[in-house]
Amino acid sequence: MALAGAGGIMNDKRYKVRKWLEESLDDEFENFIKNAKLTPRQVRILRLKIQDGLFNYQISREINLSTEKIRDELRIVYDRGIKLLKII
Repeated sequence: MALAGAGGIMNDKRYKVRKWLEESLDDEFENFIKNAKLTPRQVRILRLKIQDGLFNYQISREINLSTEKIRDELRIVYDRGIKLLKII
């Protein structure tokens, strides 16, 4: 199943990772970042998305990247989260 959002479609597993990140405690969030081996840019995008609650277009403006690149980077982060959190 896929969930439609303003920016397109997010599959169930990626959605579960995003929800976990949104509900995680600070230390869990930091451990995720460390264990997922994210790039500095991915960390910044993830913090803006999850901690600051920005939409992709707002992140795009904030760090001067296209919304497509923001989406791609978040997909990579969420896919790493699927493996890391063992979401089936």
